[in-house]
Amino acid sequence: MVVVISGAASAGQSFELARLGVQRFVPKPLDLAELERVLEEALREPADLDAPLRSLVGKRPIHEVESQVRQTMIDEAMARAGSVRGAARLLAVSRQLLQHMLRRSA
Repeated sequence: MVVVISGAASAGQSFELARLGVQRFVPKPLDLAELERVLEEALREPADLDAPLRSLVGKRPIHEVESQVRQTMIDEAMARAGSVRGAARLLAVSRQLLQHMLRRSA
């Protein structure tokens, strides 16, 4: 999640920040209640991966990106669920497939 706080960003700069993956923009002067609301809102929504993934084109092979995304999602699901069964449910895969993927990544 990326949230930018600025008192002087132009429209062009705001557009460029959004293109680079900034999810929320909070203007200055900073209102702490507004900042808290924006952060809570941003945390509720899944991150838009388009900008970061587009920036990798020509810089990393697709198989490396796929592998990193897969491992990151597995790690996060395991941390959230605390079990292979729960993580498999979060990832919408069978427990057996997740166990296979865990063995391959070890």
